[in-house]
Amino acid sequence: RMRKSPPYRKIVAGGCGNKILYVGRRSQAQRRERCEATGVNLSSSPSEKSPSQQSIVGAISVAPAGSSSWDTASPTAVLLALDPLARVTDLIGRPLIYDGVRLTNEAGVVVSSGDVAVRVHEDLTGRLSKDESFLSMIGLDLNLVRIEKAPPTAANTLPQPLP
Repeated sequence: RMRKSPPYRKIVAGGCGNKILYVGRRSQAQRRERCEATGVNLSSSPSEKSPSQQSIVGAISVAPAGSSSWDTASPTAVLLALDPLARVTDLIGRPLIYDGVRLTNEAGVVVSSGDVAVRVHEDLTGRLSKDESFLSMIGLDLNLVRIEKAPPTAANTLPQPLP
């Protein structure tokens, strides 16, 4: 039995920050289109899950290792302000760290906004976090990943102020 896949487009965008902002813009555009089609007010919060927001496909972006926290901190804050249910993690589902010490996102970046995209994000990062050959390829130890991994939420993915 064939499952239908949501439509997808490969978008070549600038740096990692631009990709994060694109994900937010794309998801907001889909919400706006849905609200206009159903006559629902766009100003309701995404966390309230009105009928117009329940099946937003959204967008997802995957970036390789090497971006810095300077590239991702502000765009992450903007994305999470647009959609508190969005996800911004590394390739294995850990929140990005903004501590002023680790300045490079060594395990890549995955960004998603929209119901379907967030589910794909969680499935992808969940599978990658258990794949020993993938972890070895990016220089991570499976046992350390299990210890470090925390559920990604808006609270732990927002950039934190320096001490």
